[in-house]
Amino acid sequence: MKNDEVDNNSILWWENFQCIAEANFGSRSVSVSDIYLSLGISKNTAIRCVTLLENLEILEKSRDRNGRRHAVITLNEERRTESVGYLDYINSELVEITSMQPESRS
Repeated sequence: MKNDEVDNNSILWWENFQCIAEANFGSRSVSVSDIYLSLGISKNTAIRCVTLLENLEILEKSRDRNGRRHAVITLNEERRTESVGYLDYINSELVEITSMQPESRS
C-alpha cells in the first residue's frame, strides 16, 4: 500500500469517527446509510470503515428498535469517555491560551 493510500484511509476513518461522534454527542442515532450519504462515499466503503472501527472496539453496532434491518452505530462507551476527556483538555488549553492574549484595541 502506498503512503498516499494509507493517508487517505486514515482520513476516511477519522471522518467516519467524527460523523458518528458528532451524532452520538448530539443524541442522534446514526446508521451506515447516514455515514455514506453525509460523507459522499460508497456504501461498501462506509461498511468497510465501520467494520474496521468496530473490530478495533471503537464503535458498537446494535439493531435499530424501529427497523430491524438497520443497525445503529455508536461509540464504544470507553472511547466516548476518552473523547470527552480529550475534548475537555483541549477546551481548557484553548481557554488558557486565549486568556493569556492581550485584548486588541479597535
